[in-house]
Amino acid sequence: ALFYIIKSLGNKLDNHSSIQLIETMCLGQYHNADNMTDSIAVLHAINDIELTLRDEIFNKFYNSWHQNELVMDKWFALCAASSQVTIDKLNKLIVDKAFNATNPNKMYALLRTFTMNGLCFNNELGYTFIAEQILAIDKFNPHIASTLSSGFIQINQLHNNYKMMVKSVLGTILRSANISPDVFEIVNKININN
Repeated sequence: ALFYIIKSLGNKLDNHSSIQLIETMCLGQYHNADNMTDSIAVLHAINDIELTLRDEIFNKFYNSWHQNELVMDKWFALCAASSQVTIDKLNKLIVDKAFNATNPNKMYALLRTFTMNGLCFNNELGYTFIAEQILAIDKFNPHIASTLSSGFIQINQLHNNYKMMVKSVLGTILRSANISPDVFEIVNKININN
């Protein structure tokens, strides 16, 4: 219910009373939550809202749960799914002490989720960022790199300008030295079909 209330009020962020109500409701639920599920529901509700409160609550949650691997997977996924995420933010998250760059669950939570973030992934910076990650991961885990490559499968549903960007990025991946057969198969299949 909080998610839908915040979504409704979020459309009126220029209204001071709406902002106060959002902050009161979110802080109230967050501080009165007696379990992780209720706490993370607040993060989910404000994930796409551009407020200082969003960063404050995300930081509090991180400080409370940063040693719990499974909970942090949820946190990384929320960060990657947000309409507020940037490539700079993703680069900071990749080197965060709670992010293990060789852990498949962490990579799926952050990077694979980002490829499903239509608003933030579908641009030249997003495509290039993921292509760089694919090439880096491919050196030590071709299976995860190939799974990440499948994030480009939606190319058929994109406008021609985006298709051209994706084709360029896929070409860069295919021309890379020592690309694994796993990644080559997925990327080549996407590239040929488009």
